[in-house]
This record gives sequence, C-alpha cells and structure tokens, in this order.
Amino acid sequence: MKPFGMGPASFSPLMCNKCESMARKEEGGVEIELSMLFADVRGSTTLAETISARQYQKPLLRFYKVATDVLVQHYAMVNRLMGDQAIGLFVPRFAGGEHAKVAVHAAQEILRLTGHGDPA
Repeated sequence: MKPFGMGPASFSPLMCNKCESMARKEEGGVEIELSMLFADVRGSTTLAETISARQYQKPLLRFYKVATDVLVQHYAMVNRLMGDQAIGLFVPRFAGGEHAKVAVHAAQEILRLTGHGDPA
C-alpha cells in the first residue's frame, strides 16, 4: 500500500497511518470503554542505582521490545514507552468485545516472556 501513501500507524504496525491521521484530526468528544495495561520493570530504581547507565539500558530495551511485541500481537495501541513503563490501550474496535480478557492475557504473556513465570 506504500504507493498509495499508506503505511503502519505510529502506535501499531497492524493499523494504517491513514486511520491514525483521521482519528487525530477528529480528536475528542467520544467516550468509550476500553482496557488499559500498565507494565513497569519491578525494582528498576534500585537496579539503576547499582549499575551503569549502559548496563541498565540492556534490560530496559529488552522490556520495551517484549512489551511492544506482546501489545501489538494482542491488538493494543502502544500508548507510551517511557522510563521503565509500557502502556497499552485495548480499544474494543481493535481488541474485540472482550478487550479486558485480551489485556489480562497480554499482561500474563509479558510476565512470562520477561522471566516471571506463572503469575499465580
């Protein structure tokens, strides 16, 4: 679709930039139910205080990669990657009517892929 000026949206490569552009033009005024996943790196402040910035960068970039991949695979919009956190928005139009369950499954997958095993 590149010849037609279409490409991936900034918040998810599964969505197109034309839809994103239109949504940004028409921002505000709509209230919808959605699910939000907030994930951060456990103990990151202590870790950052005990190692160099270069050493800290490696686990942080790994976390960003894992979180982004999982969020995209679960049809979330990647809202923010900042500091030691990732935020995904599970909007019904993309994640489906059971967006809350999808968000929980995404959270469990992030835990599993970052080495935290069974969250139970």
